[in-house]
Amino acid sequence: MQIEGKAIVFNEATPLFNDGETQYYEMIDSHALDGVDLSNVYLYYNHAEQALARTKNNTLTLDVRPDGLYFKANLIDTSYGKDLYKMVKNGLVDKCSFAFTIRDEDFNAETNTFIVNKIDKLFEISIVDLPAYDDTTVSVSARAKVTELGKDRQAKIDIEKRKALILKTLY
Repeated sequence: MQIEGKAIVFNEATPLFNDGETQYYEMIDSHALDGVDLSNVYLYYNHAEQALARTKNNTLTLDVRPDGLYFKANLIDTSYGKDLYKMVKNGLVDKCSFAFTIRDEDFNAETNTFIVNKIDKLFEISIVDLPAYDDTTVSVSARAKVTELGKDRQAKIDIEKRKALILKTLY
């Protein structure tokens, strides 16, 4: 049950809040995670504190790239993990979010944008129903899809073998 995606998008402003008169935005700088300890980050669903994977036990891997933070997760074999995997596989949930504290940020008054220059701590990434950053993604991993196709193919072969055996016993 492997999923993968992009949990954090760099250098793209997203609406943060509206005070009734002004729309404010947030943008994560592409260097915001430089030097951040990612050795104990959790994967949750909708920020609920029921772990699905974790970097500390190597069920979650994180990869900082120029355009964002990517992840791969091997979901734990629980009913909760299976349910989330099925929701991702069927496209019911397909976005991400994250929980963090800020070490350094600026505010651009012309664009009303808070720019997160440096993240202090990344606590978790989450598969979510309603993301703040719409360009995040999550899907069943390519390797998992290949494995599923292999299982489907093997199941079809097994059915054909059973049919052949049945026909042999009839004749």
